[in-house]
Amino acid sequence: MKKALILLGLAIILALSGCSKNKITCTIISPKNGAEHPINDDLVITVEATDTKGIIARVTVHFNNASYSTTGTNPYTATVPSEFLTPGKQTIRAVAIDKENMQAESSISITITEKFVPAELPEVTTNAVINITATYAIAEGNVTHDGNRPISARGVCWSTVENPTIENSKTEDDIGAGSFSSIISDIAPNTLYYVRAYATNEVGTAYGEQVSFTTLSFHVPTVATGKIPANTSTSVLCGGNVTSDGYNLVTARGVCWSTSKNPTINGSKTIDGSGTGSFTSNITGLNKGTLYYVRAYATNEAGTVYGNQVSFTVDAGVEINGVLWATYNVDMPGTFAEKPEDAGMFYQWARKIGWSTTDPLINSNGGTTWDIFGGSGIIWLKANDPCPTGWRVPTIAELQSLAIVDSQWATVNGINGCILGNGNNTIFLPVAGYRSYATSVLNAVGMFGYYWSNAADGSSSIYLFLSGNYGNGVGYADRGDAFSVRCVAE
Repeated sequence: MKKALILLGLAIILALSGCSKNKITCTIISPKNGAEHPINDDLVITVEATDTKGIIARVTVHFNNASYSTTGTNPYTATVPSEFLTPGKQTIRAVAIDKENMQAESSISITITEKFVPAELPEVTTNAVINITATYAIAEGNVTHDGNRPISARGVCWSTVENPTIENSKTEDDIGAGSFSSIISDIAPNTLYYVRAYATNEVGTAYGEQVSFTTLSFHVPTVATGKIPANTSTSVLCGGNVTSDGYNLVTARGVCWSTSKNPTINGSKTIDGSGTGSFTSNITGLNKGTLYYVRAYATNEAGTVYGNQVSFTVDAGVEINGVLWATYNVDMPGTFAEKPEDAGMFYQWARKIGWSTTDPLINSNGGTTWDIFGGSGIIWLKANDPCPTGWRVPTIAELQSLAIVDSQWATVNGINGCILGNGNNTIFLPVAGYRSYATSVLNAVGMFGYYWSNAADGSSSIYLFLSGNYGNGVGYADRGDAFSVRCVAE
């Protein structure tokens, strides 16, 4: 019993090894076995060679104790000049070797005769058409017999009328016998076409059976507009996604915008490449306090199509004590939060990487590794300023001017915060708490608000402090703490 199990295991291993073994084939397809060939004509030998795993390295033909290299790719051809032919029965042997040194071979016998072998029309078959789109398709054919003469041309011809010939549209796909593929291009959408394979030798041109196909309907692309914050600065990153090309190349894509609904490419627009997939657009030159409408677009030969419409307003700011304050916290670097009551993101002093104001901890780059240190220097450099274009982190004096204005503790849409200013010139600052430099843990959420200035003093930096119980003021905090940012106009 034990011996039987061992033998069974060996059999399974051998079977599995056989399944993964490479397979290489080599077949002489022209001339045919037993054919006669006139001694006064060059002997053209055509070989088909395939390999299931690797790549065919070379194919060699052996005739009358001489070796002949092949030319081209599959099928491969070799020519024996007529002066090397001798009458009688001869053996042709072909050997194919792949890059793993696996090999296969094929042999046939032919008769070299001093009598004339008459030339005939070739024999060719047409295969079904595949990979059909609106503007191209792939047709395949096979020259099964060369008519005892070299094939000088082969391919497919097509037309919108039956029985097309080479006087109509055609391809030219190499020479010789064997299988071939042809790309039918520059055809019309939603149209019925007839196709025949053809092969030509010195006798003439022969055609395979006729097949037909209908191209797909031609459509405009489909495109979606990307999300844009409800408010922004005088420039904004947006974009879209071309989800279908309508069976033809998308030659232009981007976004268009206007202060009127349903903007088109006849107005302001970006051009952001071609083809399908997602893209990013940069809208610039916007006016503060203005409502804009945006649509993504994509263009192909059928026309231009637009995505869904989105809108945003450029923050005009509110002037308090001679300073123009943004009405939204900074969210991702270079963007405002969507609503005045949104916390946005936290920032360590003089750094441009935002941190989430809710758990779990994550930064604007998608990371979670916390660094306890803030930025260096005594001024928050412009290169690291997270405010959108046209805005900046406020100075100490600007924060102090805000701390002394009238204030009122308020709740907006369930968010605690402080209304600062007088009359119609007021802004709402949510009290989102902060992340501690030592632990990165959230603290004082909904109880206190902390807003950075652009200045530092030693290892500490100056910030605006907001509290419903203790009032507002300016204080010092470790640079590594992550606080909110409220920008002022440049």
